[in-house]
Amino acid sequence: MALGQRYDDFWSLTLRDYEIATRGLRRLRESEIERDRMLNHELATMVHFAIFDPKKMPDPTKKAEKPADPMVTADAARAAMHAFAMAHNQTVAKRPGREKR
Repeated sequence: MALGQRYDDFWSLTLRDYEIATRGLRRLRESEIERDRMLNHELATMVHFAIFDPKKMPDPTKKAEKPADPMVTADAARAAMHAFAMAHNQTVAKRPGREKR
């Protein structure tokens, strides 16, 4: 069987057990397809450089540089939220019909 079980064990599975097993198998296949897709893209890039511009071909043995971490520090997020709240409060206060409390 595709799930790696004996045929005799299949008949003792409940529908829930079977569903869990098939979902896991499907996720495994999807991750394998995604991995293959990325490898094919990298191969296509290397072939492109090899054919059209071999002098600029990237070195496949070097690891790619990690992009900068886009996470904002807590202090920067707090300051941005404070500035947003102040601007919002000023905008609301300027609306006609709004009275100061």
